[in-house]
Amino acid sequence: MMKNKFALLINLIILIFIFCSTNEGIPQSMPEARNTIYFSIGMFPPAVSVSLNYERMISLNASIRAGINLLVVGMDGEDLSNSYYASLPITVNYLTSGNSKFELGAGAGPIIPLTHQTDKIFPLLPAGSIGYRYQLESKSIFFKAGLELPAAPMLNFGGFGYHF
Repeated sequence: MMKNKFALLINLIILIFIFCSTNEGIPQSMPEARNTIYFSIGMFPPAVSVSLNYERMISLNASIRAGINLLVVGMDGEDLSNSYYASLPITVNYLTSGNSKFELGAGAGPIIPLTHQTDKIFPLLPAGSIGYRYQLESKSIFFKAGLELPAAPMLNFGGFGYHF
């Protein structure tokens, strides 16, 4: 059953990649700056998350993102201590054209408990994003906000970084 879900997720990612890579209409050139590195912070009570991400444009409207997210979940039941997790999502993203962009992404990544770890097997969870970003095609500062599921849900209050 798990293999079927994983195969379905991989097929979905491939279809999104193909959809995002096709360029209809007037041919356009790739942006001058293709790489983005950014930091974001968010929360989904009672959790707080920070992430560091690298993104590479693979076409005018598509990118691949890899990141590391650190998630702190407060007040862990009777223990009354924080639980810490790391997730390592990889997503394929669709971006609209222009400086103000709509972003939609899907992928997957493992979530690893950093405290209270008992298993050596880490679940592979879906990752995705929907939101807004301001990003020029040239080298510049980058801003974003939206809802992300980096293998753990969070409302991304803001992301900022550099597009080069």
